[in-house]
Formats: sequence, structure tokens, C-alpha cells
Amino acid sequence: MTTHRRKTFLLNHATASVEEPGAIGPVFTVSRHLVLQAAVVLLACIVVLIAADLFLLNLHDGRYLVDIGNFRDKTFLDGAHRQERLDGATYRWTTARATLALAQVDLGPHNALTLTLGGRPAPGTLQLTLNESPWTVLTATTVPRRYTLLVPHAAARDWTEVGLLSETFTAAGDNRQLGVRLDGFEWRVLDDTVRFPAVAHLQAQIITLLLLQMTIVRLGWRMVGQAAAGAVAAIGLATVLSSELLLAHSYLPRLAAGTATLALLSWIVLPRLERAATFARPRDLHVLWALTLAACGLRFAGILYPTFSGQDMGFHTAHMTDVATGQLFLITGSTEFGGRAIYPPGVYLSVLPGMLLTEDLRALLQIVLALLDGLTALLVGVLALRLGGDARAAQMALLLYAGSVAALGALNFGFAAQIFGQWFVAPLGLLLLRKGWPPTPRTWMLCAMVALLALCSHAGVAFLVAGWLGLLLTILVVSRGQQVAGAIAILAAAGVAGFVVLYASAAALMVGNAARQAQGAAAHATGALPGLNPLLIGGARLAFSDAGIALIWPGIALMLLAAPEQRAQRFTVAGAWLAAAAIFLLINVLTAMQVRYFYFALPVALALIALPLGRIAARGGAGRITAWALTLALALPGMALWFQTTMGNGRIPMTPLTH
Repeated sequence: MTTHRRKTFLLNHATASVEEPGAIGPVFTVSRHLVLQAAVVLLACIVVLIAADLFLLNLHDGRYLVDIGNFRDKTFLDGAHRQERLDGATYRWTTARATLALAQVDLGPHNALTLTLGGRPAPGTLQLTLNESPWTVLTATTVPRRYTLLVPHAAARDWTEVGLLSETFTAAGDNRQLGVRLDGFEWRVLDDTVRFPAVAHLQAQIITLLLLQMTIVRLGWRMVGQAAAGAVAAIGLATVLSSELLLAHSYLPRLAAGTATLALLSWIVLPRLERAATFARPRDLHVLWALTLAACGLRFAGILYPTFSGQDMGFHTAHMTDVATGQLFLITGSTEFGGRAIYPPGVYLSVLPGMLLTEDLRALLQIVLALLDGLTALLVGVLALRLGGDARAAQMALLLYAGSVAALGALNFGFAAQIFGQWFVAPLGLLLLRKGWPPTPRTWMLCAMVALLALCSHAGVAFLVAGWLGLLLTILVVSRGQQVAGAIAILAAAGVAGFVVLYASAAALMVGNAARQAQGAAAHATGALPGLNPLLIGGARLAFSDAGIALIWPGIALMLLAAPEQRAQRFTVAGAWLAAAAIFLLINVLTAMQVRYFYFALPVALALIALPLGRIAARGGAGRITAWALTLALALPGMALWFQTTMGNGRIPMTPLTH
């Protein structure tokens, strides 16, 4: 038996990391030299940051335009009616009293605010206040006009609140009190002096660099790598400040908080992985962890953008409040089960402690979901290893999930319960792929616990997991007979207990709604298959990509060829996983009833797609270039679409999730 040396975690006045040879992982020790080295790198990065801030702020034309008439304007505008559109232009009508609020937008002694107003049926008086003090009086005319006002330097330093007090009128057939039509506004920094970043902005940027440096030190990167990563981050933060000045007061501290989360993960979770992980060498583990942090950072950068809000976040935050006040029985609208379904309180109970730290429930829930989804990328990488892939295949599987349109789409639409429940699917697969087949009673107990957590999160995930485990047990009963009687008893007891506690009281409602939906779909179907439509194919192509669908099949073959002694285990676990998704796809085709089976199959499908990519990469330099180019070609478009959607006017399709 091989003896492994236990890795130690030592602290002594400073922090640093070095790797020593060992069978399990690196020894984490203290080195004042490395701490001094990290401090030098940090100081250099701060210099780069300040230089980049000065360069980019002064390179920018100083015009920051906000278009009024979409959900993103709520960050600035209060006291206005719903958005409207006319002749391609978007706008809002203000009430009698509206406000425009900006924070920390002062970059010099001279700033100007331009209001773009549409016409009114009759001229009206518009009184402007600045930070609750009278400012000026305008006349809103019957034709569109732009009004530019010089903002006093003292009023623009920290908080600038412009009040719009207007005469109101009512239109025929509309009982709303309408003030002025606001089409947009522009903040302009006049080009007469050198622009300097605000102290608060610079503080948030430096804190982010410090936290990033702490993370990189824990990863054991050399000085050159630390400097390169810090310089790139500094330039990125400076770009955020110069291009998003109106949102920087909120976005930069949020980015610092997100970076703090990643630093804590690296200092708390990574050491435990180094001690316990037997699936990868220390160097490979650190690469996987760095890619995982990148996946989490990608998600944080989008969901922390101040104007981003997941589609379903409204009722999820309402559910959080309900659960906090003791209401655990939640029924709401759902695309599954004919429009009404019970929402188990698992996700809301899990984030409940965070409500002690912040009143921003929407941001709290989105951060937790982004973190869980980013960590799922690591689990997908480990899943590729368990299915017979090498370290490169694991890295590629992780990147494929990091840029998955389906995964990022779930975050974009705010499918909180689905994301939380889906997070337990990959760990369940890894438990079933542990050494030893069939699984031991202890493994079955762990599987039952994980399945119960999924059951307590989302009804659709519960059905999919139950189908997967049911198929797996059926295969084992046929091949192993009495050896799985204990497993059946354990899983059945867990399933019955979870159903009785969570779903029994609403089961009749859900089944009745589902039956009515199926009957309605059949009545309106043009053929024998009411659920068959082109969106099914489109959803699969978006979830896995055309190249990915082609690569799944050689991936299955490679899974079966690797380690013949584990062939039956891998075939049973992965095969039952994919078969469960296929069965629910068939149910969708036959009845038009759907659960998110593409999303459910995503971890195993991406792991299988990565297996042939890893094999290609092992064929030398040309193979590595080809495999990595294909991996990036599959992952980068989803990442780009994520930023276009969270920060701009892009749109992630829903078809990989709901069609």
C-alpha cells in the first residue's frame, strides 16, 4: 500500500504558497520573501491602475448618455410612469415630481447635464432642483428640445440629485397625471482640465486588486504571472471606470465584493481540495481551480452589473421574504405542470442567513446562484476525469460549461430554484462514479441525501433525478439482483419522505394542471405529436452546439474504452443520466409537458464532449492547437453573449431551457 504524506497548512506572520513534491498535494507554508514579492507586485499593479485610470478617463470624450424607456433606466430615474415606445423611440412620462440621481460622477470642476425632452400637448413649467435646492425653471414646449445646464462643482462631488417638478395633464382615455416626456439625459465632463478618478472609485479598485493578489498568491503563481494578471485586472478596472462612470459608484464595490468571495473560496476551499482530492495532481488541480474562479468571475461580472436583473428575480425575492416570515408553502406560476407548481423552500432557506448581511435580496440571491453555477463548472471538469478523460479533457469540459448558453441563460432568466436544484445533479453523478461497483450502502445513503436536497429545491429537478435513479436501479436489478435491495429501500424511503413533506399537499393541483395542459395541447395539435416542434431541435443545438452533438458519440465510445474494469459503472451512470433526459424529451413530444431536460443533461453531455477533445490534444502540438481552438470556439460565443445580455441589448435564447 502506498503511503501518502499529509499536506500541512501553516501560517506565520504572512501568507504565501510553495509546492513540494508529494503524493497528495503541495505543502502550504509561510514565506516572508514571497509576501514581500507579492507586495511589490501589488504596488506595481496600483501604479499601472492609476496610470490607466488617468489615461482612459482623459482619452474618453466625457459624454455619458442614458436612454430612457427601458428597464435599465430605473437605476437613475424615480417618479416616472412605465416605459413607452413611439416611432422607434423609447421614453417615459414623468409624474408631477420625478428625480434623476447620479453618484460620484465629478471628474473636474466643470460638468454639464443635458435633458432630452419630448413635446407636450401644451407648454408647461418644469422646475428643476439640485440636491433639494432650487436650481432653475424651464418651459417644456410642444416640440422636442434638449436643455443643457452647467452643474456647480460642489453639487457634483458625491451625490447629484436633480428634481423635475412639472405641471401635469391628462390625456384622453388615460387617467395618469403626466408631466414631461423624458427621452434621455447626458452627463458631460467638460474637457478643460485633467480628469482624476474619485477617491472612492480608486479605493474600490485597489481593494479589488489586493483581493485578486491574495487569490493568486494562494494559487502559487510565480511573480511574472502575478504581475501579468494584476496588470490585466488593473487595465480592466480602469476601463470599467472610464466607460461606466455613471454606474461605477455601485459596480466597482460590487466587483470588490465578488473578488472577496473568490479569495475566501481560494483560502478556505482550495486547501481542503488539496488534502482530499485524489482525482488530479496538485498542478492540474490548481489549473482547474483557476479556471473555476474565472467561470465564477465571468458570472459575477454580469450579475453584479447594476442595471442587470434576472427575469424571475421579482417573485423569488418575494418568496425569500415569505420564507423569512415563516411561510414555507409556496405555489406560483411555472412553465412546468400546466402553469402552477409548488416551489420547495430549499433555495430560500439556504440563503436566509445572508439576509442578516444585506437588504438587497436580489443581489444576494444572484450572487449565490452565480457562485453555485460557477462551481458547477469545476464539477463538470471532475466528471470528465471520472468518465475516463485526462487533465486537458477536464479543463476543456470546465470551459465548455463556463461558456454554456444554457447555463448562462438560466442565470439570465433568474431560474433560482432550478439552478439551485441542478447544482446537486453533478455531485450525485460523482458519488455514483466513486470507486466500487455497485455502490456501497454508505454511498447510497449519500446519494439519498443529495437527491433529497435536489427534491427540496425544484419540482422539475426532482422528477428528473427520480427518473435517473429509477433507471439506474432498474439496470442494477436486472444485472445484480438482490445486491441492490438495500439501495432500493434507502432511495425509496428518502423519496417518499421528501414527497410527503414537500409535494403531497399540492400534488393533485400539479397533476390536474398538467393533465389539462396535455389535453389542450392535443386538441390544438396538427399531428399526432403535440409537443413536436422545431424549437426542440433549436434547443438541443443551443444547449450542446452542432459540433458538441457530433462529439458526444465518440465521447461515449472513449468512455467505454477507458479502464475496462469501470466500463459497467460508467455506462450505467452516464447511460441512465442521458436516458432519463431522453425519456422526458419523449414525454414532451407526446404530451407537450416539459421539464428542463437539456439543462439536466448538460454536465454529463459536456463532459462526454470534452473526452474526444482531450484525446485530440494528446496527439502533439497540432492536436493541442486544434482541440483548444475548437473548445474556445464553442465556449467564447456564449461568454460574449452573456456580456451583451447583462450589460447591453443582447438576448440569450430561452429555447435550451424552455421551448
